[in-house]
Amino acid sequence: MKKQILLPIITLCFLLSGCLKEDMSGCDTTDHGLLIHFVYTNEKNMDEFASRIDNVDLFIFDEGGYYLSTHNYNTRKLAEFQGAADLELELGTYHMIAWGNVYGNDNLPELKEGNMIHTAKITYSKTSVGGDSLYYAPRRSSGSANNLDFDLYEVVIPEKGRTEVTLDFMTTYYALNVYVKGFKDYIGNYNQTPYIQVSHLPESYNFHLNLGDYTKAFTRKSQTVNINGSDHAYTTFLTRYIENQILYRSTSSVPRIRR
Repeated sequence: MKKQILLPIITLCFLLSGCLKEDMSGCDTTDHGLLIHFVYTNEKNMDEFASRIDNVDLFIFDEGGYYLSTHNYNTRKLAEFQGAADLELELGTYHMIAWGNVYGNDNLPELKEGNMIHTAKITYSKTSVGGDSLYYAPRRSSGSANNLDFDLYEVVIPEKGRTEVTLDFMTTYYALNVYVKGFKDYIGNYNQTPYIQVSHLPESYNFHLNLGDYTKAFTRKSQTVNINGSDHAYTTFLTRYIENQILYRSTSSVPRIRR
């Protein structure tokens, strides 16, 4: 008798709480007043978010630019819904910044309630050797190639109804591919490949993507790749700045400068 009663109850609960990831059917979003979609629009005006970004940190600031909260959306959450449907904000105006793919090579700021947005910075971790494939929203920008000024997303939570917005992400890094030809002339042991260092990197950049002091360097052991019958030492760095100084060295020799 208990089984006959329990199964319909379980089915009913599932129907009431079910949330379909494609169109949000069955999702209870009316109480929150805000629904956010995450996208990455490519050159063909197609959304590539799912293939590029699997972790998002969303920062909320009030109308005056004071920090309120941070919300993380990992791979599991983004598979359920490509966005944010769980924000419970009071009536008012808010500003938002989102970062995608922040992992071990970069550090997010540890903001406290009341901190101003201009104090927030992304910094490279001490153990970073190559940077993360970072993405950033909002996408709107002005300024030079290496110092961009971005407007924050402004969102108004109405007294009635629901605000629905789309955060369009952009890349914040250059993939710097470094090849060293003829490295075996400098390294006696053919089983070794040199370490390659790229320096004159910004140690941080703020939430408007303006760069900090150029004091950071990445060092990474290279791999061997054969190009047109000639062995090259090769590695890739992900960096926000491309006017760098590049050095390469073996484990025992003095660094040799290449630009």
